Amino acid sequence: MDKLLGFRRRVWPAGTTFQVLAALCALSGATFAVPANSPLPTGLYQLRQGESVKFSMPARSTRIDLGASGVLEAYLPSPRVLEIKGDQPGHCVLVILFADGSLRHFSVQVLQAVSSTEVQKAAGEIQRNLASVSGVTIAPEGSRVVIRGTAPLSSEKLYRSIVKVYGSLVVDEVKFAAPSAMPAAAPENAGAYDVFHEKFQGYVHYVLVTDKGRYRAGADSPHGSCSLVNEHYAICQQQSGRPALVLAGS
Repeated sequence: MDKLLGFRRRVWPAGTTFQVLAALCALSGATFAVPANSPLPTGLYQLRQGESVKFSMPARSTRIDLGASGVLEAYLPSPRVLEIKGDQPGHCVLVILFADGSLRHFSVQVLQAVSSTEVQKAAGEIQRNLASVSGVTIAPEGSRVVIRGTAPLSSEKLYRSIVKVYGSLVVDEVKFAAPSAMPAAAPENAGAYDVFHEKFQGYVHYVLVTDKGRYRAGADSPHGSCSLVNEHYAICQQQSGRPALVLAGS
């Protein structure tokens, strides 16, 4: 793997000045495409300090320009694969020049590394809140919580709602499938939540405040008695007997 080298400054025609990380990738003999995780992002991409990810590119790249030094390391393991690694928390714009003269750019936000204690705590929370979703396993692995397995298609909405709260902390490897021809005797919606999206207003002394009310474990709320509360969401038991998942977003 050849690391991109050679910092210098350049002013692009649009007037934006970048710290430049230039490189040419030389090939010798027959070459093969290096597997990449995903296509190039089109907007903001997030990763954590110390993590790396590979992207496939639509054409051969001859140079990569970085808008800030010290935030990212960039590599070209092959002319059509870009690998980036988060060095320090911060924001960086990448501009990619292709051999045909075209340009692509996207932004990267490097988030602070998560401690093993925080990862373990998040894994426990996710385990509890996905208890009604069968067929999945949750495990802390390094700086991420990895979720694997095949879950019922009927639980996808609930699953996505919960996992979305944790953003890039979760590596989602779950697939969803229709129920078998011989479903279990349990009701079709057994264990499902009613999901409520509310606007986050604060979290102080273990009390979550949204635009709809206040949530504290063991106390009443707009959606019944709360059993679990943190800064991201609350789980309550409604008078109807169905659990409520309150997601506090911006």
